[in-house]
Amino acid sequence: MKWYVGQKVYCLRYGEAKIVHIDREGDCPVKVKFLDGGNSTYTIEGYWAKGDKTLMLYPSKPEITVPKWQPKPGEWCWFWDEGTNGVLLAKFTNITEGKLYRSHGGSVWKYCAPFVGELPEHLKEVEK
Repeated sequence: MKWYVGQKVYCLRYGEAKIVHIDREGDCPVKVKFLDGGNSTYTIEGYWAKGDKTLMLYPSKPEITVPKWQPKPGEWCWFWDEGTNGVLLAKFTNITEGKLYRSHGGSVWKYCAPFVGELPEHLKEVEK
């Protein structure tokens, strides 16, 4: 990337900033000052440190779109509706024509979220 002193930049974590110094020596030669007064340094490529995998510094605010998660048939998910006091852990079957989530056994739900974690032993046996 081409950086210059005085350039307005955008950091994914801290927002808008301005480049205040560029030192061609060292791993993080680009020094920026944020609107709140804080400072940070970046690699010449825009990473926080050499070897990082997430680009943090951009010449302007980037357009970032995150794809909406959609369950896959057979995936363990949490299901619930408005007004329910709890959630149900079950396998996802499909999405109905009315855009509702159907769990294993035919129940229909308004909301569905991915199950992240370790299944209890008795459910691991059901999965086989």
